[in-house]
Amino acid sequence: MRIVIAAGSSGGHIFPAVATASRLRELDGGNKIFFIGSKKQMDQSILKNEGYEFGSLSSDKKILNDLFASFSILKRFKPDIAVGFGGYVSFPVLAMARLMGIATVIHEQNLVPGTANRFLSKFVDRIEISFGETRSFFLRKGKIRETGNPIRINLVKIKRQEAIKLFDLDEQRFTVLVMGGSQGAHFINDAVLEALKGIDGQKKDYFQIIHLSGIKDFEFVKKTYDALGIKGRVFSFCDRMSEVYSASDLVISRAGATSIAEIAFFALPAILVPYPNVKVHQIENARYLEKRRAAIVIEQDNLSAGYLREVMLKLMADRQRLKTIANNCSRLSVPDAASRLAGEIINVRTA
Repeated sequence: MRIVIAAGSSGGHIFPAVATASRLRELDGGNKIFFIGSKKQMDQSILKNEGYEFGSLSSDKKILNDLFASFSILKRFKPDIAVGFGGYVSFPVLAMARLMGIATVIHEQNLVPGTANRFLSKFVDRIEISFGETRSFFLRKGKIRETGNPIRINLVKIKRQEAIKLFDLDEQRFTVLVMGGSQGAHFINDAVLEALKGIDGQKKDYFQIIHLSGIKDFEFVKKTYDALGIKGRVFSFCDRMSEVYSASDLVISRAGATSIAEIAFFALPAILVPYPNVKVHQIENARYLEKRRAAIVIEQDNLSAGYLREVMLKLMADRQRLKTIANNCSRLSVPDAASRLAGEIINVRTA
């Protein structure tokens, strides 16, 4: 089978797409996959590292140009099916695929679907969703299947003790993971560092940090930890996420759908600070977990250094609450989501 996958602009679209592509290859080594992404360096770097052929649409969202570019790629590759993972890139690719009579599938990672998937849902052959509640946003209920959100194929749970040693950290200390998404988040970085500045010397010896800062903030974050005298490891980007998650006792994160799926897989209690832009729908993702007592949610407008520090310290001291949150979060995990989605894609073509 020949499959085109449209995904780009953020890790939240690309990582589930790559995980699904890997499962499609495992199901049938003869499956040929071609990615269409954006011109962002992150898109191209991930796809090159994974060994996939790929093409890019415009970086300035010129729809007519991108429709013609999509037509050219689809005509050349001759796919049996086109799969879109949301975001702008999906729109011209899936719209043109439909016009060319190619089978079409979309996958929505977030609880509330984005603009592209809302439009595409009106004519695609299948709508795959991560949250059951997402059904209410689509009219064609018979086309909907719930698969969960695929996580990176190389994520595996390892013993905390082993993971801690790999980072040369202290096994006895409480380990906090700070991450702002695939490109880092200055607000998260700054808020956490300001919160840590108010912790006295004795309490600083109780915990340690693994901080994924993003490239732009790396030097700033690292220097601040050195100045504060807090034990930690700072990375601009880390491709050892199995070890990172496995070493952690608490996560402070944005509320992207992919981050949430990974946090749930590793059964980690989390403080979620959703990105406030309503277009990315992180607030709804976060509230979904909060209602199920599977995370602590602090909206960005309500976040102060003092409040974040208070929440962190209370959670560190309350192991029973941490365990309850972790257990509730674990129940939301769909570890076989990539396999489910890959199976649905194949079924659409063979139906």
